[in-house]
Amino acid sequence: MGRKLILGLVFWSAFLGWAGASEQRVANFAFAGPVVIGGQYFAAGLEPGTGAEAWARAQPAVNLEILAPAAAVGEEKPPILAFYSTPTGLAVDPSTLVFSRGGERLEMSCAALEGSAESGAECVPLLPLDDGEVTIEATVADVAGNLSPVAASRFRVDTAEPRLDFITPEEGFLAGRPSIRIEGFLSEEATLKLGEQPVEVGPGKIFSLEVPLEEGPNVLIFTATDEAGNATVAVLTGLADTRPPPPVAPEAIATTRHGARIELAGAPGAAEAEARVRWRNQRTGQEVETLAASDGSFETALAGAEGDLLVALVVDALDNTSPATEFPLVQPAPADPADPVEIAATAEPAAAPLPASVATSTSTEAGAAAAGMTFGFTPETCTSEGR
Repeated sequence: MGRKLILGLVFWSAFLGWAGASEQRVANFAFAGPVVIGGQYFAAGLEPGTGAEAWARAQPAVNLEILAPAAAVGEEKPPILAFYSTPTGLAVDPSTLVFSRGGERLEMSCAALEGSAESGAECVPLLPLDDGEVTIEATVADVAGNLSPVAASRFRVDTAEPRLDFITPEEGFLAGRPSIRIEGFLSEEATLKLGEQPVEVGPGKIFSLEVPLEEGPNVLIFTATDEAGNATVAVLTGLADTRPPPPVAPEAIATTRHGARIELAGAPGAAEAEARVRWRNQRTGQEVETLAASDGSFETALAGAEGDLLVALVVDALDNTSPATEFPLVQPAPADPADPVEIAATAEPAAAPLPASVATSTSTEAGAAAAGMTFGFTPETCTSEGR
């Protein structure tokens, strides 16, 4: 009997020692995070409930998640969102929210999210972040000092605007047709628009498109936007001129013949200013070209003879060509012979013969006058008058 009593006392002593040690282990474990005992959560400093004799799996006392605005941000101080909660029912202490980068503390300015300070905060770095890949880590604790696991967010800081370069055409382009081919390239991956129309960007970040033009001045506005939201605007201006210049004004052209050489002189307004005036002798195939002055006047010459047909074209800087103007070189028809009776009736008495020296001089002057002739003509006819 005495022996049984002694054994009973030893058993109960051992049992009570084990139970006390178990309770201490639960309390100690709770400082690293809550535990589940008998279906109840326990955090540091809390006594287990009556009848709880074992603990289950450990879980975080505080849940924390931090998020950057996007995978790529175009700000030196991007806002970071922190969301936290506690499965234990204990409140989170926002003052314990700490950020770090590369093992060093990252100073942030935080404001509670709208609604409740216990649900999260929006935090902004006090100092700008350098461009490049960034990893930010954070922890937070509840009011009992239980710390959350480390939360991390990875993103890229990109504050540089994409560069947009045109290969063709050059700024201030001149186009002689109703559209133009534009080619260029981007410095980085980006979306491209012409006005509000998307532009396809191919491999190598190269783009090429045919753009319709309006007659006269054109302003083409391109916008390139990268993943981080940085945008570049490039403007390309030019002039479209598809209208042909007016033809040569016949009434403004004076021609002079010197033997087989025909000199052509256009008065101001004879052609479009600073356009090329091209002449062709249809019989000989000879072509000459001259540049009109700023007032539309010009001078040129080519070989020709009576009966030749000259054709004139005006070509502007964009190769727009005027309608052709024809200039036939035609001698005036001889006058009808006069009635011999009328000639006799109106004839003046014959003059005395001139001395030989005087007659020779007169004949020489007449020959000189016939050597140079000035033609005044319209597109259909031309006349000559001796000088």
